[in-house]
Amino acid sequence: MGKFFFWMVDPPDPQILVESWTNFLDLVAAVSIILIVVTVILTAWLYSVSANRRKIHVPNDLFAPYTPMRWLLLALVPLIITGGVAAWKYQDMLSSGVGEASTAVQVALWSGLLTFLLAYTAMLLPHITPAKFRYRPLWLFYKNKGSKA
Repeated sequence: MGKFFFWMVDPPDPQILVESWTNFLDLVAAVSIILIVVTVILTAWLYSVSANRRKIHVPNDLFAPYTPMRWLLLALVPLIITGGVAAWKYQDMLSSGVGEASTAVQVALWSGLLTFLLAYTAMLLPHITPAKFRYRPLWLFYKNKGSKA
């Protein structure tokens, strides 16, 4: 799991032992990965349920605000939790005050960004977004009736 935070190879404080830093990163990476996977699955499922409930009665309903996308805000959950866990475990495991805030912010932003991108990508998968909301080019959507002579 040491590759999850690939840019944080060296500890921010030179007095932190490399082994302690690696153990800290492994723990925070495990928490991050679990939260990201659970949140992406939950976001995709809630999005699918919300999108399938939306009905189209008139053509203008296609252009109404698409509120099922609000489930992407669940990416804030791993952002907040992993940032908090990183700050807490930094104090607990490393006993150093140098670099605590910057490490926690980096962990939080990375987890939030990854969750957002993976959840958005999951929303694009077939059977998650209903066919009625997928883009279809006009020439495919309206078949040519042809002239009947």
